[in-house]
Amino acid sequence: MDAFNKPQLMMWTVVGLVVLNLTSLGTLWWSQQHPALQSGFQPPHAQGRGLRVLEERLNLNEEQTQQLRNVRRQQLHLIHTLEFETHEARRALNEQLFHPDGSSKEELARIIGEKQSQLEIARFDHFQQLVNICNEDQKMRLLELMADLAANENQPPPPVGMRPELGGVRPARPQNMGDPFPPPPGMPPRIE
Repeated sequence: MDAFNKPQLMMWTVVGLVVLNLTSLGTLWWSQQHPALQSGFQPPHAQGRGLRVLEERLNLNEEQTQQLRNVRRQQLHLIHTLEFETHEARRALNEQLFHPDGSSKEELARIIGEKQSQLEIARFDHFQQLVNICNEDQKMRLLELMADLAANENQPPPPVGMRPELGGVRPARPQNMGDPFPPPPGMPPRIE
């Protein structure tokens, strides 16, 4: 007798699939109800990593570190608020496709544009405050750090298995193969 012809096995299979479907639908619904959590998500190992990098690369003293933390806390609050408001305006614009409520698409698009503009200004102000915290030597280091970030901005991240911050390690490569990763723009190639 075939295993799938047994009524009890068939019933448990159907129950399992129904539970799996309900769990998937519940997860989708929950993520739609909590958009602010999506935009600000950082894995636990990455939280505060940017702050540590700035502290180390710029060699900040204790007072500067405290100032940076205060500035960063204020900036993150503002960024999350603006991202949430942008998301809400986008949601309203998307709802206009199926349920027009009298709001014009131009008005919603204008609101989205204003919020995006406010986000860029907030980011600029954050970096301006960071520059004001730094001394002259640290400003030069910050300029180098920002150049490094800009050079890597358009490059896709390495695969998850190769990202050390996610627990991965780069696979070993043969000695005679050379460096598979090109240097950032403006940097000379590494010679081994």
